[in-house]
Amino acid sequence: AVLKEDGQDADAILDQYVSEVAGPMMHQMYAKMEKVPGFWLIFKNLFKIITDKSDNWICESRKEKDKLYLDIHKCLWHDTCVEVGYPECCRFFCECDNYTYGGLKKVGFTRTQTLGTGGKLCDFVMYRKN
Repeated sequence: AVLKEDGQDADAILDQYVSEVAGPMMHQMYAKMEKVPGFWLIFKNLFKIITDKSDNWICESRKEKDKLYLDIHKCLWHDTCVEVGYPECCRFFCECDNYTYGGLKKVGFTRTQTLGTGGKLCDFVMYRKN
């Protein structure tokens, strides 16, 4: 709101921040962690624990040997953006996931919808790459 009131293109600024700062920084962190032996099992189990046990998320999850399915019905980022009156900003958090998990060597990631882009849920599929 402040950026828009000041005549700045808030969407362009946030897009640039996600694509040039936050996303690459998170991606680099995960890319380094992938070097840890057994990374997939650690990643899959921690991701499930965080989303299942935290009050910040309401999530249905299912694990398979090489996949983790997460249907997120309540999301910290979405709830916060809605609460402060800017639900349209949540899409930037969703986009950051694309940079964070996209292109990793050992973990793949897909989803068809997110709460932040108007979906009924966030339907993550995290999978082990060979």
